[in-house]
Amino acid sequence: MTTTREEFEAWFSCGFPAPLKRNGDGYVFMAVQSAWDAWQAAHLAGQRAMQERAAELCEQFSLVVLESEWVNGYAVALKDAACGIRALEVKP
Repeated sequence: MTTTREEFEAWFSCGFPAPLKRNGDGYVFMAVQSAWDAWQAAHLAGQRAMQERAAELCEQFSLVVLESEWVNGYAVALKDAACGIRALEVKP
């Protein structure tokens, strides 16, 4: 599995690593650093959107279960799962 940084560097460099010279945790060239900052923000936003969508699906399913004759404990467990998904730490 590749990291977000590895994905960014492969995309940005197009196979030419010269512009990817690092300075600590950042990049020497401002254009690369700006692109990296934007990449991280977009990645984080995408992760949060997927997290919210998964939680919404759990909640929708729990409503269907509550309206049926299934055991209410199952619906409560799905609500707890939705809360757990939302509570996950999302890292760039």
